[in-house]
Amino acid sequence: MKKSTAAGILALTLSLLLLSACGTQPSNPAEPGTPSTATDISSGEANRVDGNDDVVTSTDASAQTAYQILNAFPATSFTNEAIPDGYLDLILKAALNTADGSTSPCRFVVVKDPELRAQLCDANDLCEIVVVTAPADQGFAAGSAAQSMYLMAQALGLGSSELSADAIRADAALQTELGIAAGHQAAAILIFGHTTETPNLQLPDVSEFTSYAS
Repeated sequence: MKKSTAAGILALTLSLLLLSACGTQPSNPAEPGTPSTATDISSGEANRVDGNDDVVTSTDASAQTAYQILNAFPATSFTNEAIPDGYLDLILKAALNTADGSTSPCRFVVVKDPELRAQLCDANDLCEIVVVTAPADQGFAAGSAAQSMYLMAQALGLGSSELSADAIRADAALQTELGIAAGHQAAAILIFGHTTETPNLQLPDVSEFTSYAS
């Protein structure tokens, strides 16, 4: 899962750089030309990621990107507010931006049918529900795609969450109804929508998980 996360972060970064080049900025960007610290790019002390005053040397869009990645969290509830036009396309494009530059083997089913949606989760009608599918031997690619979508949604100011696709894999009829491609299996269910929840994360010290080969 660590490899999938790293691949997803790289894909998100590349996607946001592309958006920046096109003149599109993530929501709530930092003030131009203002050096950013850990406090500056967070939404207050309660939302601090690491609780220290380390300086983030990048500014503007780069600092906002770092904030979005470090503060990504799984939303548990969504509001009755529609997602802006074009946002889902950006989320799906992020999934196609693979870390190794290859063509993604994944496919994506955007679920609109009310009965099918009800079988997958209890999200409201204004949320988008996407099923990520991939060949059985492409779990890494599916994890990378799901993580990229999850992070891109949050970079756009949306809430996102991921659910297990076990129920789909266990139900051949449901797979048929969803139109899952031959040779593919459901890897993840993702939900995107507006949320009023805010991050309140306390990430552990990186040194507890890191070693150096020298």
